[in-house]
Amino acid sequence: MNLFHHFQTSTYQTLPLLSPAWKDAVGLAFRYEYLMHAVLCVSASHLAFLSQSMHYKTQSRKHLSCALRLFREALGQTAIEDDSDAILATSALIYYEAWSSPDALATDTPTETADARLLYQARDDQLLALATGMRHLFSSAKWSPLYRMSLFSRTVVHRPIKAIESATLSLGRDPFELECLLAGFYNQPNMISNCQTRQLPDQTISAKAQPRKSNYSDIQVEPIRFPSCAYDSYMSVAARLSILLSLLPGKEENPTIPTRENTLRSVLDLQPDLLFDVARVVYTFSLMFYENFLSMIHDNDPRALLLLYYFYRMIQSLLPKQDCWWASKRAEVMQQRLARRLWG
Repeated sequence: MNLFHHFQTSTYQTLPLLSPAWKDAVGLAFRYEYLMHAVLCVSASHLAFLSQSMHYKTQSRKHLSCALRLFREALGQTAIEDDSDAILATSALIYYEAWSSPDALATDTPTETADARLLYQARDDQLLALATGMRHLFSSAKWSPLYRMSLFSRTVVHRPIKAIESATLSLGRDPFELECLLAGFYNQPNMISNCQTRQLPDQTISAKAQPRKSNYSDIQVEPIRFPSCAYDSYMSVAARLSILLSLLPGKEENPTIPTRENTLRSVLDLQPDLLFDVARVVYTFSLMFYENFLSMIHDNDPRALLLLYYFYRMIQSLLPKQDCWWASKRAEVMQQRLARRLWG
């Protein structure tokens, strides 16, 4: 009961996706054993992070194994519509566990050298493996008439990216500048070998920036149209990443002007209420990788890997570890392995 109590009193508050419905949804765990094991798994992982205890890591692995086994059996025996809330909650929790467990990045291939094991290997990245199924599951559920009565219906259609972009624009930080920079890497991939690209790109902050409206809506009112080519897939990721990067501290447009306070601080420092929205976009970031972009990752295309590198480095620089514990270790490991893959 210790793990369940910890989830109810602490862990659920750190899980941005499906919040604030977690408190209601967790009651379903008494009806669905696979959901109960998923709840206990993530709670144990949270306690392992807080205490650095191997005991809780072992508990997490044990409950994950049970959750996966029972979940597979349940998916083979019932229609998603019948138990949609339990299935969606379990899927989300398993995805949190994938986020929080960078151990899954390690390869078990005995013939690989120690150096090879330090490289990013897309085939070993369970987050990518789960993302396709998660995207299909949530997309299918969202547009089902039965889902309108779900505990999660309001939270799943919410699009926090608009609030984030609007906040950056209000502070003179236009993500479009960064988006253009990332587009340049697609057209000139040879630029990536430059060691300067290891640093996060600077955001120019202009006191004279003309405010514009966000390109995103508050809610998703229709199914997403998948990009049809590699460039569009790349740019769909770059556009979301540029908004996240614009949250970081920037530099003044005119270096002769004394630095303003808001250029030296991140947007989260200035508007801390955005943290939950930012964490949700981070959590769902890989869900927006479509087929062409995933192919680029699996082919070790440096353009796709650079976006991943910037993404994980942004997490390390921006998100507080205690609040976003599920992302911290993975961000650290991924940044190192992607850097080694990109620059040796």
